Amino acid sequence: MKLNLSENLKRLRKDRGITQEELAGFIGVSYQAISKWERDEGYPDITLLPSIACFFNVTLDELVGMNEIQNKEKRDNFLRTARKFSSEGKLGDCIFTLREGLRSFPNDFHIMLELAVFLDGFGDTAEERKKNRNESVKLCERILEFCTDNKIRNKAQSCMCYSLWRNGEKETAIKIARELPTLYSTAETTLPKFLNGQEKIEFCQSTIQKLHWQFWWLITCMIDGDYYTDTEKIELLKKSIAFYEIVYEKEDYAFAHIRIGDAYEDIAVLLLKNGKIDEGIENLEKCVDHCIAFDTLPSSLKFESLLVNALEYTIEQTSKPTQNNSCRNVLNSILRDLKDENGIYHKCEQNDKFEQIIKRLEETAN
Repeated sequence: MKLNLSENLKRLRKDRGITQEELAGFIGVSYQAISKWERDEGYPDITLLPSIACFFNVTLDELVGMNEIQNKEKRDNFLRTARKFSSEGKLGDCIFTLREGLRSFPNDFHIMLELAVFLDGFGDTAEERKKNRNESVKLCERILEFCTDNKIRNKAQSCMCYSLWRNGEKETAIKIARELPTLYSTAETTLPKFLNGQEKIEFCQSTIQKLHWQFWWLITCMIDGDYYTDTEKIELLKKSIAFYEIVYEKEDYAFAHIRIGDAYEDIAVLLLKNGKIDEGIENLEKCVDHCIAFDTLPSSLKFESLLVNALEYTIEQTSKPTQNNSCRNVLNSILRDLKDENGIYHKCEQNDKFEQIIKRLEETAN
């Protein structure tokens, strides 16, 4: 626990309009001692604290910043609790916790941003989701108007773009998105050159994890449309999987199981669409392999693959859209498709391997 005595002492002294020498004379120490305390290079003897507090007519808690420390701990607890709910797919509880946090700390931009992020897309009906996205936009606008922390501002700006786009305000979303920093001017590109030792390795490896997610994300955006043929889309998805396989040569994919599973599912659908039943089912099997692997992950995992071996995965890093596990989500997707007379998976219904896939999903699904 770090005390805030240095800043408080400096502020109280300046508010009182006295010099370090004058304060030193009042409490019977050297002005060098006052200077040292204000530079946060040491603390007064505990027996001096009551005299200093009395001189400034404040409590000991106010002098050492205990109220600030307690408030920070309370605020951090709201964020920790919300993230725990998020990792369990309990988004309603997550949002409720963040709302409570914002009531207690109405000007805390971290809580405000977290609430904006989770409100985007949350809701059981289209009307409710639109209402939540509107609230998310308003929270982001407040952050951009009053917050001076560029990291928070940039994330709020990005969040606002998605909410606007999903609410049909596409031109506004594009305009705001173009104002965000480019990949070349981010901390992930600039900072590694100046770091050293373990800090440098951990930062670079963390950035590699972000980059392979971005590679997968860009490919999913590229195949969303008619620019590429189905054959080309399949090849692009295979490249996204290959990127993950390069990063995780020990197959310690952790959360990446989800993205790889998504890619295999997309490939399966494209193959089935084009009448390639056996290949489609083969890729659906691989999708299920990764879903099961993710759903049975331990709560923490130390990476062994060379590009990420300074990092560790913990379940708290996971944010789930629902309380369902990955297998349940894939199973529900297949079952919904089968209810549609024009569904893709009708082509597989008489296939023994497809029946085994359904059985495996049912065994692991919540």
